[in-house]
Amino acid sequence: MEDILARARKVAEEAEVFTVSSEQTPIQFEANRLKHIQARQATSTALRIIRNGRLGYAVTTEPEAGQSLVDMAVETAEFGMPAEFEFPSSTS
Repeated sequence: MEDILARARKVAEEAEVFTVSSEQTPIQFEANRLKHIQARQATSTALRIIRNGRLGYAVTTEPEAGQSLVDMAVETAEFGMPAEFEFPSSTS
């Protein structure tokens, strides 16, 4: 994630990157008997940027898609809403 953030900060005034992980276990019963169970896990990485005063956003489920994630966020920023806010600054 640090690599994505560093790349994004080169092309945007502000950037934030975050990861979302989820786990689902749907269970299906039929006639009070277990019919089906399946576990699923998903992880995605999202990037928000402010470029030229506009908000850009992109998300991917590909772990190695760092540069393409930045490129997609830059493209969406061209049409993004005006960003009338700042991202929280990191604290050390």
